[in-house]
Amino acid sequence: MIRTDLAALEADAQAFDALAAGTPKVDSFCTSSAWVLSAHEAFHPEQEPYVFRSDAGWLVLARGHAAGLGAYLAPLEAMWGLASPLVGADDAGLVTLCEEAVSAHGHAWDALWFCGLNADSPLFRRLALRFGTHHRLFLGPVTRRHVADLSDGIDGFWRDRARVFRKNQRRARRLADEAGVVWEWHDAIAEGPERAALFARALDVDRRSWKGLAGEGLGDSDMAHFYERMTARLARAGRLRVVLGRLDGEDVAMGFGASFAGSFRGLQMSYDDRFRALSLGNLVQIELITRLCAEGITSYDLGTEMDYKRRWSDLGLETTALVIRR
Repeated sequence: MIRTDLAALEADAQAFDALAAGTPKVDSFCTSSAWVLSAHEAFHPEQEPYVFRSDAGWLVLARGHAAGLGAYLAPLEAMWGLASPLVGADDAGLVTLCEEAVSAHGHAWDALWFCGLNADSPLFRRLALRFGTHHRLFLGPVTRRHVADLSDGIDGFWRDRARVFRKNQRRARRLADEAGVVWEWHDAIAEGPERAALFARALDVDRRSWKGLAGEGLGDSDMAHFYERMTARLARAGRLRVVLGRLDGEDVAMGFGASFAGSFRGLQMSYDDRFRALSLGNLVQIELITRLCAEGITSYDLGTEMDYKRRWSDLGLETTALVIRR
């Protein structure tokens, strides 16, 4: 086991991401370098990283402090609890790495917050058995993802949707076509001015959404910094995908996300509130799914549970947090 740093993780991002993609029963994209490094920089840059690696994989944590909890070690992204701190396919080796690392730095923590883990996975069970002997264990809330199966292409996707839903989406597409809405698809985005310009266009659409008009848009919080950093990393890796809807020469809808290990993770979508009657939110989904199927993507992760996502997908991976206290 060696202790390393975030610069080393960034430099070895390609290999790290390959391990994340091969780690069983975790959210592989939200465990990847683009997600966790961007989250750390945007939300908690003051937290000291505790990063370790061995032949088994990586343990990636940061040290924070919370009233009533004391000092804790948690994944670089613990705000939503989607990232697994343990990366690799060798469950036994990862648990040994974890035990050695946190024992060697016992002064640094009163609690360990290991989120992004599936409670039925061998890794979770091994961690609970190893640490449950001498520590108190607690279970965090369950986080559910919505995932659309695209393995049978666009026809298979629509076949799995309700008949009334299909009819409504055909009507929405027809009305938008008649209104003159056209779509841009960007899937070979260079980091630099091209990526920055697309991101600025997406933010501009979001400012004109109902959330943006209410002061709750991406630009009104650290979320813009998070996605600025993440889209840059995704563009460098060739993983960024952006869709923009235009009407009369103006951007009126947007969506962007990441292609990762044969899947697509949706990140944000929004539309100009002036054109809500055109169902632009649904049309962004349709355009994304159509393009992803053409690319050969086999699944579309819409993110964590929200009612509207149920019409587009099925329940996917469930994760929770194992909290370890002295």
